[in-house]
Amino acid sequence: MSRVFYVDALNGSDANAGTAPDAAWQSIDMVNSASLQPGDTVLFARGRTWEGTLKVDESGTADAPITFGAYGEGAAPIIDGGDHAIVGENKHHIVVQGLDLRNTDDVAIFVSDSSHWTFDQLNFDHTGVERTKGGGGIQSWYSDEMTVSNSTFTNVTGDSLWFWDTDGLRILNNHFNTNQGGTADNVHIYDATNFEIRGNYMDMSGDTNSGKGNLLLQNSHDGVVAGNIFNGGAFGLSVHASNATVEGNRFIGHNKAKWSAGILSGNHNDVENLTIQGNLFEDSRAGIYLFGKNDREGITIQGNVFENPHDAALKVGRSTPLGGSFAHNIMIAQNGAALTKVSGSKGDDWIETENVTATDMIPVAAEIYTRFGLDPAQYLTT
Repeated sequence: MSRVFYVDALNGSDANAGTAPDAAWQSIDMVNSASLQPGDTVLFARGRTWEGTLKVDESGTADAPITFGAYGEGAAPIIDGGDHAIVGENKHHIVVQGLDLRNTDDVAIFVSDSSHWTFDQLNFDHTGVERTKGGGGIQSWYSDEMTVSNSTFTNVTGDSLWFWDTDGLRILNNHFNTNQGGTADNVHIYDATNFEIRGNYMDMSGDTNSGKGNLLLQNSHDGVVAGNIFNGGAFGLSVHASNATVEGNRFIGHNKAKWSAGILSGNHNDVENLTIQGNLFEDSRAGIYLFGKNDREGITIQGNVFENPHDAALKVGRSTPLGGSFAHNIMIAQNGAALTKVSGSKGDDWIETENVTATDMIPVAAEIYTRFGLDPAQYLTT
């Protein structure tokens, strides 16, 4: 039988049973000492603050996860300070929702060797303040079926999300504000399979000491990056993923470095069967930049709109093997930018066809602007 426990830092007591709001526990230590069972829920009182680390020491099941959340009225419950806010190792079927995590020295949430965790409606503020590399918001190692949704990341040092070796990763409808740290990205993913990254706003346009960008996706395969907005920094998406689709995203202002682009694919791993379609690129040094000696086979770039790239819509480095197609794309530019600068070793199957260069809005491009909720009449009219 599932149980509900209540925790109130102001009015609770660890001498209480914890089973009702008027008999709430007081401390995180009491939660950590409880022997939770599948289906149990632990609720923290809104408007209250705790210090310490919530240690997830038991697992739920597929039908009965263990849930940590909030109750009452007011601001979200705050877990403040310490090395981590939440830790779980080799634990499964866990839901964490509706909490505010702040001022951690290390990464706010650390999970390893686990599966089926859901992080929903969380707020991260000034987490990872002592990090020099890696994640500062959520860091996950060797864990599968992980979901991060409807959460906000602000003033994070290090990557807001760091996922390493994940089968089944969903990053949905989150808001990532500018990160700090010399190697910080909004999101860093390595070795992911069956991934979905959709509906997020990723921003690196603010003041930062990072030389990086929004989303770094390495050594991954079988997934989709769709419907996101990538804003500022050195790049929007650095993609090294096979059997993947990047579609319907908006890339804005990726011009921080000479090598900047909305989408990069460089020296990490070979890439095959990557489709980039229906995206809008605005004010980037290059729209798409492929470089390095790793093979690129089956690269399909189609139906994208490039607005005033500083250099070219598509740029390919000198030593980059390339096979695939660049077709039905539109560049609207009044600055003399090139449509393509391809100096790599194009394969016999590389095709460039039916691309259009214009100096003002044309109907086909207007459809893509409208899809993003933008008024085409406000762009590049003379």
